[in-house]
Amino acid sequence: MASSSNPTVSTSTATGVQPAATATATSMVAARQEQLRYYRRPPIFGKDDNFVVACKTTSFSSKFNALLLGDEDEDSAEWGFLPPEGTLRFRLERGDFPWSHIDFEAPGGSPANFAAWNSHMQSSHADILTKIGLQRAKWFGEFTLSKNNAALPVLVSGWNVTTHTFIAAWGEFTITLEDVCELLGLEATGHEPYTDEALDAQEAADRLELDRICRSCIGSSNKATFSPLISYFFKDSSEGSSSTSANAPGQGTSLELPAYILVILSRFLLTGKPNDQPRRDLVNISLRLARGIKLPLAAIDLGSLYTWLDRTLLDMERSLGRYNLANFANGVLLTGFLYVCFPVVAARLNEPPRGETILPPRSYLYHKRQSRKELISAIDRFEDFVMRPYEENIFVYNCNFFQHEPRMVQVGVDIEDPLLPVVLLFSPGYLPSYTDWGYTSEHYNPNRCSRQFGFDQGAPRPVFQSSNPKVTFSEACSLFSSSAAWGISEAMDGRVTIPSNKRQGDVTPLFATKFWPSQLA
Repeated sequence: MASSSNPTVSTSTATGVQPAATATATSMVAARQEQLRYYRRPPIFGKDDNFVVACKTTSFSSKFNALLLGDEDEDSAEWGFLPPEGTLRFRLERGDFPWSHIDFEAPGGSPANFAAWNSHMQSSHADILTKIGLQRAKWFGEFTLSKNNAALPVLVSGWNVTTHTFIAAWGEFTITLEDVCELLGLEATGHEPYTDEALDAQEAADRLELDRICRSCIGSSNKATFSPLISYFFKDSSEGSSSTSANAPGQGTSLELPAYILVILSRFLLTGKPNDQPRRDLVNISLRLARGIKLPLAAIDLGSLYTWLDRTLLDMERSLGRYNLANFANGVLLTGFLYVCFPVVAARLNEPPRGETILPPRSYLYHKRQSRKELISAIDRFEDFVMRPYEENIFVYNCNFFQHEPRMVQVGVDIEDPLLPVVLLFSPGYLPSYTDWGYTSEHYNPNRCSRQFGFDQGAPRPVFQSSNPKVTFSEACSLFSSSAAWGISEAMDGRVTIPSNKRQGDVTPLFATKFWPSQLA
């Protein structure tokens, strides 16, 4: 620090009165040390930790009426126990490594000159953007979601890399496909089927050209923002002095739509490093989408978020408290989930615009609302968690997936298109993931958080076996096509009752008396 080289920092006058400049420098050092102590503190505190205290007082109701998501496993030897080494807060509690402050670097707003281009592209290509499920992206340029940096590290500290759930004293919860669809306005299903076939000649040429344009816009400094790429493809005539001024070089070309989709993916959905410029590794996906090949963007976004959260534990283990961690997980999705499920830490709601044919995503409700409320005491209080935040009609929003009455669906045979997205929400399986480390897939275990869909929570089966490895990115994408009824989890064979949007799930006696107490022990 600069103060360490100042010999007057620790000196005083003969009369014992410290000079003003010295006092200021000393107070700055003290403030910095206090700031470091605050940010380095773990969100857990040994025997006085809220998790430990809440575990001793956790109790469950007895209104169980048996609406299970699959069969409950009665054999304790086969329960899906939580290995403590997979949960960040437990590793910190054991003293495996110290806490490192997490900087959530993904932006929460749009590039400076994006709004006008966004409006132009949404009106010019409305049909194809609707076909691929990006019609609500028109709102991405209209709102900013401020991240709650006091609460997010506490939320992330409860993440378990084995189960892909957050661990609280009262049970498990997670970010589900329903959260992604509601908060970001994406769709759960994709193209039928998705294949990763080789590019044809035209697509290969387009890829090379769009990649060249991205490289030229980024420049040799590698510090350029999205602005050069946007300016290459769009010139806002309202900003110029003459309405007859020439268009931008790429405006109206066949690459304009892929470039627009590339910005949408890089900035708002599949965020990564660097966070302030288009991701050239997403050019392929952008070209596919621009050709009308619908991908399961909600699943890809959620799988990528899981990958980022998994990396947090590994990065903290490597850091050993020596430096802050940079995390590029989708901040809008994380913050939106935090606010809808923990209203006690949420910012005040906005009222969405009325009279719009296309509603903004639910995350718009927190547009430009700032909250610094902490989660450290609320995360382990069951009464502070909202299991089904989308069941009530808020302003002009309705419950999109669940209806007022329960519905029966036959799993393993053809499922009607309106029901398929609903079944996919709570079907265990795989999520396609694409981050800076490439294409992969992540395990999806909503059966461990059945109450978030209105089911009752039983003692879950093991997460997965060693004989059940991850699938490829393209295989995971194909599981979300409209012909993927055969791929739905074997644990759901037979008839499944889809709960109503009002039903609040409970826990089974086996979960309450044996499984969860054994986990906590």
